[in-house]
Amino acid sequence: MKYLFTFFFLLPVFSKAIACSCSYPRLADSYRFASNVISGKIIGVSTYEKDEALLRITMDVYEEFKGSGLKEFYIFDPEKADGMCNVYMHKGEEILVYLEKYENGLTMTSYCSRMFPLKYMDKYPLELEILRKIKENDLSYISRFAVDTYQNDFFSKLSRIESNGSIPKIGIFEVQLDRLNYWTDVNVIEGFQEDIDLKILKLIKESEWILDNYYSEDPIPILAKFFLVIENDYWQMSGSYMLNEYNFM
Repeated sequence: MKYLFTFFFLLPVFSKAIACSCSYPRLADSYRFASNVISGKIIGVSTYEKDEALLRITMDVYEEFKGSGLKEFYIFDPEKADGMCNVYMHKGEEILVYLEKYENGLTMTSYCSRMFPLKYMDKYPLELEILRKIKENDLSYISRFAVDTYQNDFFSKLSRIESNGSIPKIGIFEVQLDRLNYWTDVNVIEGFQEDIDLKILKLIKESEWILDNYYSEDPIPILAKFFLVIENDYWQMSGSYMLNEYNFM
């Protein structure tokens, strides 16, 4: 499932420009950024009467993973917006989409927002399972800083923790950093098993966390809270299990 990233951008449903590319935010970051995360069927696409540069997308919502009561959101009209990298949505399509409140007060999505056709979720349902666990544990806070997997060596060291096929597929760990007093607290939301969890907790606490606000102009909070979604993934190249951050791409 980690090989869908390139293919996704070739889908005519969402883009006409195969030359376009952008870096998807991680699932955990995307969820924290979002005001709403929903799955459903598009039942209407119409010009927004208050701004003709926008389209209103009306949804038959199947499931709400974050936020409640949202039945419509907005995209830039790809026929009127500048540039090639725009979102195309059509009546009848079924999607999972992460949505954000924009400065104009509207809930919107963009070309680089996290979204997938639901037909892929049928084949790879793990993302939906994770979203349900996150919702169940009320990790619904909104914060706009990013946890960069390249800058933080936690993610490379994580793969060195020995794993196996008898432990759960997914673990979720909530981290709280006091960036002023230099302490880290960790809460196990969904664990693997005690010995592996203890190793992960130790690694989280010993890691120097680098946070970035390149997705937002908001300052990074002194008391920063985020969660990590860790997958126990079977690696065919080595024929063994390995702990990695979940990202579906």
